Amino acid sequence: MAILSISSKYKTGALEIGQELEKILGYKLIRLGGREGLLHEAKQVAKQLKFFGTKNGEAAMDHPGENELISFMSLVQSVIFDHAANDNVILLSRAGNYLLEGIPHALGIRIAAPEEYRIERLMAQEGISHETARLLVKQADREIDCTIYQLFGKDWDDPEGYEMAFNAHKRNPEEIIELVKNLLVAKDALKTPEAVELLRLKALAARVKAKVAVNPGFYASTLDMEIKGNGILLRGIVSGKTEQKKVEKEAREIAGAVPLICELSCQTFKKKTQSLVEG
Repeated sequence: MAILSISSKYKTGALEIGQELEKILGYKLIRLGGREGLLHEAKQVAKQLKFFGTKNGEAAMDHPGENELISFMSLVQSVIFDHAANDNVILLSRAGNYLLEGIPHALGIRIAAPEEYRIERLMAQEGISHETARLLVKQADREIDCTIYQLFGKDWDDPEGYEMAFNAHKRNPEEIIELVKNLLVAKDALKTPEAVELLRLKALAARVKAKVAVNPGFYASTLDMEIKGNGILLRGIVSGKTEQKKVEKEAREIAGAVPLICELSCQTFKKKTQSLVEG
């Protein structure tokens, strides 16, 4: 069946809509929007890929620096693709629509609402003051805005990033659910063997990327994965010939029988040293 990806603003009622669609469609709802859930799943993938055997370590994932953050997000993307490849899922993930772009049977929707509407919902749910709710809503919006731009170079509020956008303040949940059901029927007709294979390749490429990105000898910010025909193209920069061979070996182990083209460049970055002269 088709895949549904829901990207939502904080406190729009998207979770409740996803839960109702889960019951109606018999899909499995995967909540990937919260940091704790993502961190837990990313750690499971990291253990499978022996991430904790590197110099980064498990502690680096709890408080990642700039380099670790890129590796961590590669792991998160792999988690999302793995769930999508399992089929019959609703992905409650703010980045799922970008990752699944180009998959014919994947429907990406957005649920938003005015700030004041979301503040009032949060006040009612948590019993907190208007000012506290306002600060929490603004903080949540700011964090996800920055993350989406950092990962994809996209404006999260751009409607072009979604196939359908809903305003939860103007449409009630029942209307949204009915419209999404109809859209999914149309999407389901696009689930061909070719579309399923494309998703499988993208999921595999994401796992290769995660494995490569956590390698301390690889400059993760240069990493680029591309589907080429029935195979995967890997581009990037490594710190030397030894690391190049290591990265290629590990990438091919993950790719298995799927053709993998490696276009890796070697570049050495020398650390600047400073002499201290006593006067």
